[in-house]
Amino acid sequence: MIRRIRVGAHERAFAWKSGPTCLDLEVRYLRPGTHWLLGFGWWVQREDVRGIAPIPLSNEEIEKIERLPEAASELTIVRFAAYERAIVWIDGRMAAVLTAGPEAFFRLGRKVRVEVVSAHEAIEPELTEQALAVGRGSIRPLEVPEGGVAVLLNEGVARSELGPGCHAVFEDVPGLRVAVVRTSPRDLHVRVPEVWTRELWTSSVALTVRYRVKDARRWAESPDAQDELSLSARQVVQEAFARRTFARVARDRTETSLALEAALSAEVGDWIEVLGVGLGDVVLLRRLVRRFRGFGERGREVAVALRDFAARPRVHERRRH
Repeated sequence: MIRRIRVGAHERAFAWKSGPTCLDLEVRYLRPGTHWLLGFGWWVQREDVRGIAPIPLSNEEIEKIERLPEAASELTIVRFAAYERAIVWIDGRMAAVLTAGPEAFFRLGRKVRVEVVSAHEAIEPELTEQALAVGRGSIRPLEVPEGGVAVLLNEGVARSELGPGCHAVFEDVPGLRVAVVRTSPRDLHVRVPEVWTRELWTSSVALTVRYRVKDARRWAESPDAQDELSLSARQVVQEAFARRTFARVARDRTETSLALEAALSAEVGDWIEVLGVGLGDVVLLRRLVRRFRGFGERGREVAVALRDFAARPRVHERRRH
């Protein structure tokens, strides 16, 4: 059987013929003019060379076409790794954002440029608007509010930071996480349900820590950073109250607050700036029994043991007859 194929001036055609297996697929690249196909089993795929969309070809078909010298001179094949994305420019205009490859584009009579970028980085700010319009489904907008920083992390490691404004980031990237960190001052409310003073009185303490994140990358890399700050505040309160009597804490609240601020600043390090610690309600819960106050360390140990025993929940009470 002989089949005649006519290809227009603005067309290219791929003539395919299948073999016993997919590896035996035969292909011919047809330029404008008249062509003859011999035998059965041919099918023809026509494409307009003026289009800017990728040519609908499978990976196996692209590998076959790449081996044809006549096709290699008229096509641009785009390949990139799994952690990369490709931006295709045709005649200086963004034509496509590719998330998987390979892909093929016609480059007849026009300039085709391919820019391979990391999928773990944001699109350049001046290209955000174009990328969001062209890459729908593969790129999403990211709004960073004033007083905040967006940190892009790959497998938990910070890669880049984005300031306030509208940005474009890639979607469905394995290992990519975006964390928006507030760098403006904010308050952390902490309550310590039970803390001991120097004379072993027990009280509950409420305080407000005003702080600011200085290192947004380190904060984003620590998903439990706020819980760690709260734990550090509780430990500082316990250590500070253990060196003071309850009367001193109640009388010199300002001095206690300044001491807590200094201790907490030294505890958290240089990636968090502690702006102030406000001491709230300090409620006395239990006092040490008077008869144990003159027995030194042994008396303190006995008092602690008795207090712990008294604080245990009662299972039952004996009735008095």
